[in-house]
Amino acid sequence: MKQFLYHHNLKAYEAVKAHYEKGHRKACIVHATGTGKSYIIAALAADYKRVLVVAPNDYVLAQVQKNVGEEAEYVTYAKLMFEARYGQIETNQYDLIVLDEYHRAGAELWSEGVKAIIAANPDALLFGTTATDIRYLDGQRNMSEELFDGHVVSNLSVGEAWARKILLSPVYVCAAEGMDATYHTYKKKIDSTDMTDEERKSLKKSLASIREDWENIGGVPSILQKHLPQDVKRIIIFCPDIYSTNRYRKLVQKWLGKAGIQIHRTYIIESKRNPSENMKEMEHFQEDGFDGVKVMISVNMLNEGIHVPRVDAVIMLRNTVSGNIYLQQLGRCMHTGVTNHRPVVFDLVNNITSAFTHDTFAFERAAYNEALEDLTDEEKERGAGHFIEVVDYLMDTREILEKMNDRIANLGRWAKWNQYYQTAKEFYEKYGRFPMATDYMTLRVYFSTWVKRHGKNCPERLQLLYDIGYECMDADYSWDLNFPRLKSFVEAHGRLPTFKEENLLRRWALRELARSKGTEREQELRALGVKEKEDPWWRMFNKVKCYCEEHGRFPTCDEEPYMNEFANKHKNDPYKRELLLQVGWTPRKTTSWEEGYRKCKEFYDKNGHFPRGIKKNKEEYKLSHWARGWMRDNKNKYPERVQAFKDIGYGQSTPRDLCYAEAKQMYEKNGHFPTKQESKRLYQWAICVWSNPSTTEDMRDKLRAIGYIRKRK
Repeated sequence: MKQFLYHHNLKAYEAVKAHYEKGHRKACIVHATGTGKSYIIAALAADYKRVLVVAPNDYVLAQVQKNVGEEAEYVTYAKLMFEARYGQIETNQYDLIVLDEYHRAGAELWSEGVKAIIAANPDALLFGTTATDIRYLDGQRNMSEELFDGHVVSNLSVGEAWARKILLSPVYVCAAEGMDATYHTYKKKIDSTDMTDEERKSLKKSLASIREDWENIGGVPSILQKHLPQDVKRIIIFCPDIYSTNRYRKLVQKWLGKAGIQIHRTYIIESKRNPSENMKEMEHFQEDGFDGVKVMISVNMLNEGIHVPRVDAVIMLRNTVSGNIYLQQLGRCMHTGVTNHRPVVFDLVNNITSAFTHDTFAFERAAYNEALEDLTDEEKERGAGHFIEVVDYLMDTREILEKMNDRIANLGRWAKWNQYYQTAKEFYEKYGRFPMATDYMTLRVYFSTWVKRHGKNCPERLQLLYDIGYECMDADYSWDLNFPRLKSFVEAHGRLPTFKEENLLRRWALRELARSKGTEREQELRALGVKEKEDPWWRMFNKVKCYCEEHGRFPTCDEEPYMNEFANKHKNDPYKRELLLQVGWTPRKTTSWEEGYRKCKEFYDKNGHFPRGIKKNKEEYKLSHWARGWMRDNKNKYPERVQAFKDIGYGQSTPRDLCYAEAKQMYEKNGHFPTKQESKRLYQWAICVWSNPSTTEDMRDKLRAIGYIRKRK
């Protein structure tokens, strides 16, 4: 296996082995996305007999397994957590434990399983791989320090990979999906702001010029045509959610069509879809031998660990907050060994302006420059790689909009500030004090928030506030104001106030508890009974668990319908489903097509008609309900099964026909139309049909023929 490693991967492998030989148990590498970390795992796994590979999901595991083989064991972080919770982890089972994408092991729940497997195998070596070991949105946690005691034996940043030509840097194109939405948004802001006509006219003129300039560029199709390589074959699109996939699919087809690019097929993968369906879509996407472009639309997929070779371009249509996800998405079109042309990234949602993006580029630029100085003679002869090339079509637009936004915001704040100040002044003149948070229900204004946002940074405004009794609401002042009130309530009632009784006071107590961790204030609040707000799901689950422990079984639908509804509502969440199964819940059985059709045919053979939705016949009603549901969900998928339904009477009789047949049968038996006492349902049906304007005279004649007489009021 080692002879197939790229030079940088072989160097990392040797560093890991040397580290272990020195007596260290833990080692990790931080290598950029697309540099072949799974090859290093495979080479290392070949040196040990009992190997466990842990990864975020089945897709990443399948990717690793292609290189490592069947000799190792594979498990997701989620499954490992379940095994840890229910005591299924055996001791001294492995020689090597691999944590792929180990920054994910820092998640609160997943970390349980990781800690348990490490503790259960004290003699096993620990190896980890990731592209980004910092959890930026989780307090800047360094997972290399937490899991591997800082033993990073190899570090290959994106910038260094670009400099050494390990990865080809992309061309990063900044554009916009369109300017119409932006134009109308800012136009509304301008119209709603308190400003002079001249100011409003000036801003609208600038806004119109932005849209005109963008139209002159030619929009997205022109940009795609200009920057996409001539032999483009595969494009990945990152979408925000499943609801927007259809819109963006049509939009991308339109863009590429105008750019003169033929689309072979569009694929969609999404995190909540069946894993096998996603895997099948990705396999088809990677196949060669086709004419045109293959487009893959991704929703919360392909962010990490999964490598799709020979991707020529990425289109970002999803706003990305996480720096980790941003780098992972950027890396989908960068792969070791691809040297035919530079990939292209189209940022159509302005991700580049985010603070983390600037920080990321600054860091990678420093790493790139440092790597250039350390190039070997062989690398210098081959030539250094390029840094990421940014083509920004929105630079001027962005500057204009930022200035415009500042002007609008300032004008808007002044108008709102004057309005709120007048309200506060009237309150002071009436009650002799500045409004508190508890006066919100009377005034409908959060004065503490308003002051913090609009008054404290302006000396002139702050002085006006002091003149009407305002005192700085810092943490100490807030404590001195609210804690005595809370304590008095508890002493008087023997409990904490409900949210309905003292909404703002109760909310203050929860916020204060969260920000007073480890202090005397936390102890004083807990002494009064203040505790963290319980998750509603856990509260309900604990009720279910108590019932199961008391009765030794899960309640039936008749006994506790809301508990059954609760369980079925959360059955698709793997974690919650597992917990429910542990307390005795059994998933509701769904009727298969074969079984449902057999029962419907037996009913047809016996009664001469398809099951009808008549509630007085419970079995017939259930079959009718199942058939309608199946037809609603599957009628376009299985035409042969739909025809089989029609062959046994489905759809031949409408509800009106069925009621008429039943009324006619009663007429022939009794000699008159059913009275209200004999059949309230048929009596009311006849009234509705007769009074319906769409009812034909033929239908009314048919009712008269079976004895129905419309009574006049």
